[in-house]
Amino acid sequence: FNGSNISLDNFDVRLGAGHITATGGVAIGEGTQGLPGVTVKDLRVQGTNVQIALLAGLANSSKLPQLSGTVNFTATLSGNIADARTLKADINAQGSDVSINGQSAGQLTLVGQMDEKQRFTADLTTGLLGQPQVVHAVIDLAGDNFPATVETTLTNADLTPLFAVIVNNPNVHVTGRATGTLRAS
Repeated sequence: FNGSNISLDNFDVRLGAGHITATGGVAIGEGTQGLPGVTVKDLRVQGTNVQIALLAGLANSSKLPQLSGTVNFTATLSGNIADARTLKADINAQGSDVSINGQSAGQLTLVGQMDEKQRFTADLTTGLLGQPQVVHAVIDLAGDNFPATVETTLTNADLTPLFAVIVNNPNVHVTGRATGTLRAS
């Protein structure tokens, strides 16, 4: 601690076989509307073999599906939290042996980065539908109300595993195949 500056020289925690490290800093200053301004300085977090169920438990939401598997990840963040136009962020994560409500999602990858126009673009690749499926999302942090677009293209995708995750009842069996583009804004 140095006045309103906090430096994180070395955060290191072991969680079973998992390991998380972090470095970076935070500066707390005068903000707007009576709230303090918080600026993150080169925060870097890295995890190896971290249990996904543990990360989901940190969200403390009973509405999340049951998740299992492990994840390796790196993430960076810098900028003023109160002003999204100043943020710089990226994430790269790979999940192994991931399952959602008991259904295998295969290998998962998540890659996201901020571009020069303050749009955070993320690509999630999952094997939940039996073949690699990419879900592409863009969030415009410089736009009013942070407009977002999420889309994916399906080609004869087997929806049975997806329905099993959504319904999450072994007595209900829904099947189907889909071809087309799904887009939400």
